[in-house]
Amino acid sequence: MTEPQMQHSTSPERIGSASQHLPFDSSGTSEIDNLMEVSDSHAKDLPRSSANTWCVPLLFVLMGLGCMIATFRAVQLGAENAVLRSELEAARNMHTHTDSGTLLDVVFPLHSIKERLPSLAQLRNYDKIIVSGPQRSGTTFTADTLARLLQYTHLDENVAAELHNKSGEAIIKCERNCSWSKFLAASERIVAQRPQWSHELDNIAKSKYLSRASVLVVFMARNCLDAFRSQNRIMSKRGGWTCVAGRTSELQKYLDRSELQPFFDARDMICKVKQDVWLKYQRPRLMEFGVDTLTLDYESLAALAEFVPEHDRGNLAPKQIARSSQRQRNISR
Repeated sequence: MTEPQMQHSTSPERIGSASQHLPFDSSGTSEIDNLMEVSDSHAKDLPRSSANTWCVPLLFVLMGLGCMIATFRAVQLGAENAVLRSELEAARNMHTHTDSGTLLDVVFPLHSIKERLPSLAQLRNYDKIIVSGPQRSGTTFTADTLARLLQYTHLDENVAAELHNKSGEAIIKCERNCSWSKFLAASERIVAQRPQWSHELDNIAKSKYLSRASVLVVFMARNCLDAFRSQNRIMSKRGGWTCVAGRTSELQKYLDRSELQPFFDARDMICKVKQDVWLKYQRPRLMEFGVDTLTLDYESLAALAEFVPEHDRGNLAPKQIARSSQRQRNISR
C-alpha cells in the first residue's frame, strides 16, 4: 500500500480488531474490503509527492550501478585467475625444463654443438673467414685476433676497404659492413666481422663466388644471458642496446625473411633468436651445400694468450678490445 493510501485508511491495529466483528455480505465481500476500495479511490485523487516521483528511478539507477560493479569485479577476478593460471603453467613448464635438462637449451641453444678454435694451420686452408653471430658474443675480438695471427686482411664491420679482384686489375670498393658479395670476389685473404649479416648467412650457399674461394663461416656461441648483460652495458642511457637495436632493427631482419620465421620465437632474446636460426636452419643448409662451418665456443677463446677473462676487462665500449697486457685498443671507425 502506498503512502497516500495509508493516510486515508484505518490503522493496521484497528483494521485487525474490526475484522473480527465485521461479517461478509451476500456477495462474499467483507466490509473491510469495501473500506480499502474507498481508500484507494481517494488516493488516486491526491497529488503524488515529489519524493515518490524520483525514488523509484533512483532505485533502478542504484541497482544498475550495483550490477555494473559486480560485473566488473567478476571480469577482474576472471582476469586475475587467468594470470595466475598462466604463471602456474609457466612455473610447471620451467620445472619440467629444469628436470629434463633443457633449461640450458633456452639460454644457450648452441651449447651442444659448440666447437673449439682449430689450429692456425687448419684455418689457413680458407681464403675467406666470415665471423658472425649475436652482438657482444666475441665477434670483434675473434675477427681481429684471427686476422692478425693469420696475417689476413681484417674487415671490421665499421671499416671500409679497397680490395682487388682475382686478376689484380680492378679495385673493389667495400664500404662499411659490405656484404660478402663484394669481398668473396677479392684476391686478398680476408677475415670479415659481420654480426649484422647473421640473418643472411644461409645465402652464402647461393654465392657464385664459392667455386673461386674457400670459405669458412664462423658463428660465435656464447651463453645468451652473458651476451644479454654485455649488450646492455652499452647504450645504457638510451635503455640499453637491446631496446635501441636488438628488439628493433636486428629482430626485424629475421622477421622480414619468412623462411626463417618457423625456426625462432620473436619473444626471445635476440641472441637466442640468432642461435636458434643458426642451429635449426642456417648451419644445416650451409653444410648441405658444402660450405664449412664452425660454431665457435666463446669460452674456448681463453686458450689464446691475448684473451682477457671477463672479470678483468671492465666495461668495454663498443669495438673496444681488451688484451692480455691489460691495454685496450679500439677498432678505428
